[in-house]
Amino acid sequence: MKLNKVNKDQLQADPYISSEIFSFPSIGEVVKSLFDHSGLLANKGDKHGISEQTKKKIQIQLRRLAKEESELENNLQDLLKQYSELLKLVNNSKKFSDAFMNSVIDILVQYKDLIRGDGTFLNKPETIKFVLVTKLIDRLVLSYQKNSLAFNLSSLDLTTPNFKGWWLPVINAY
Repeated sequence: MKLNKVNKDQLQADPYISSEIFSFPSIGEVVKSLFDHSGLLANKGDKHGISEQTKKKIQIQLRRLAKEESELENNLQDLLKQYSELLKLVNNSKKFSDAFMNSVIDILVQYKDLIRGDGTFLNKPETIKFVLVTKLIDRLVLSYQKNSLAFNLSSLDLTTPNFKGWWLPVINAY
């Protein structure tokens, strides 16, 4: 049986050809996604007042972390600290910010442990879906509950929808 060489176009058409594509997202990609999806890196003229220079610095750090360049752990800690500061600017509650950040850190610890000990035979999008459904959503629910009780978030009288599970993602499991 003769194996054909795989070209770049085939790789893009069929992500299951290359073992390089079978991977978990890096911690940097996860943190970059956290910043991207939270909306904390404001647009120009946003009232929360982070400068364009600070925004560009954070974006460069996020790119380096996602590519796993430079000092990974120091860069990660610095970005998480900046994320926490941005979160405090937006919601004006140290208690809420601390509870939220503890949940983020908890999930990152769980994810680091997962990628250290497990492997995958799925492409990145399928791996993300699998990890969310089988591992991280349970931990997210536990962490959210634990930190909301530990920080007594109910005392803040936060406005939330009437549906108790409003913050949970809707996922069609495998």
